[in-house]
Amino acid sequence: MDRTDRDHRLCALMFKKYMEISTDGVLGVDAAGRVVEINAAYCDFLGIRREDALGKPVQEIIPTTKMLAVMAQRLTDIDCIHNINNELVGVMTSRAVVLDGDVTVGAIAQIRFINQTNELNERLSKLHAEAQGYKKQLNACRKTGISFESIIGMEPCMDTLRDLAMRIAGYDLAVLLLGETGTGKEIFAHAIHNASARSGKPMVEVNCAAIPGELLESELFGYESGAFSGASKGGKPGKIELAHNGTLFLDEIADMPHSMQAKLLRVLQDGKVERLGGVTARKVDVRVIAATNKDIFQLVEKKIFRDDLYYRLNVIRLEIPPLRFRKKDIPLLVEYYLAQLNQQYEAQKFFSRAAEKSIKSYSWPGNVRELRNAVMRSFIMADTNIIDVHHLPDEIVNCDKKPITHDNIGNKYKNLDYTLYNTEKDIIMHTLKNCNYNYIKAAKILGVHRCTLYKKVKQYMDTLENV
Repeated sequence: MDRTDRDHRLCALMFKKYMEISTDGVLGVDAAGRVVEINAAYCDFLGIRREDALGKPVQEIIPTTKMLAVMAQRLTDIDCIHNINNELVGVMTSRAVVLDGDVTVGAIAQIRFINQTNELNERLSKLHAEAQGYKKQLNACRKTGISFESIIGMEPCMDTLRDLAMRIAGYDLAVLLLGETGTGKEIFAHAIHNASARSGKPMVEVNCAAIPGELLESELFGYESGAFSGASKGGKPGKIELAHNGTLFLDEIADMPHSMQAKLLRVLQDGKVERLGGVTARKVDVRVIAATNKDIFQLVEKKIFRDDLYYRLNVIRLEIPPLRFRKKDIPLLVEYYLAQLNQQYEAQKFFSRAAEKSIKSYSWPGNVRELRNAVMRSFIMADTNIIDVHHLPDEIVNCDKKPITHDNIGNKYKNLDYTLYNTEKDIIMHTLKNCNYNYIKAAKILGVHRCTLYKKVKQYMDTLENV
């Protein structure tokens, strides 16, 4: 066998193998229009056997065939949508006449099945979206760099909270963070995630209060292509899917619509999530950290928040105290944020003693977040290295506080009332200290509602800072 014969045989073998493995359809006819080659992919699509098609006129197999016209007009058609049996079935065909010199010896066609192409595009789009989602969440997680060292505080209550949070970080348990707006619930959530075995996986955050109820379901569970008007082609994974093997942080969980609470509970119980418009459930493994600034216990009692979901989330509860109960921490926080700004802007600014006094005497209803913003604003407003009182926000400078002293309490309440006031204060503060500043436990011991306890302690603290 000479080299030309070997090359011809090699080409024939390659073509045969291509016919076997190709997911596209391939059809070949001779000059008379008889089928001389057809591969398995095309036979499967047409619903026929290969041996029944070979040797048959092509128009018997495909009544709407253009192969005869291609040979008669010596055409080459690329990527033409083709109808079979006068129905659009979703095939794209490339056809060409085969010449031997100047003689027409046949024609060949390649058929791409549009449905398969669309499915492939959807799969690629889905994988790309998931990859981008994971990348975004991983980058966000890495950029935070938040650890338990990021939680500033020297008050005993903060030491207790940090110790508990560090202990439970290594256990795969749900965590419920309670506290007023701005107390640092998000920082605790990030610190717990970053100290856990899931730290290399995404931490996905969802603010349940910031997303309209009608959109929250698709945001959490994702959706399949065509699930609703305006749905992205190829569908979209939800936040729960993106948190697979990582942590799902549900901020403002108490604002989640009641109907959504039941669906979330099912996911947490079964470990499976089903997209909107989907028919199959996907397995998910997530650790849930939830947070709220509302009295979730009261919402459970009023049937606004599901008790079964509450018990599912309330495995470990951390209650972060407001800043007005952490007076020793205020100077530390001011120093911390001011040092960050000085480093960032290469400055050497500091607060005057008068400004420090105003900062300490303020009640900080916005908690740590308000303090951070106040430091930043004062830093910007100061045109010298000294940040004085007039550089502070107006609400801090003009806060109207009337000290509760022995004289004005006597004038307002009488001596007996003043004695009862101090006795009650001593009992409450002593109970709180013995309970490591756990307000839930202390409220139960004292027989009062937690909100009532908060109000009373705030009153005592306001008294102390102005005496």
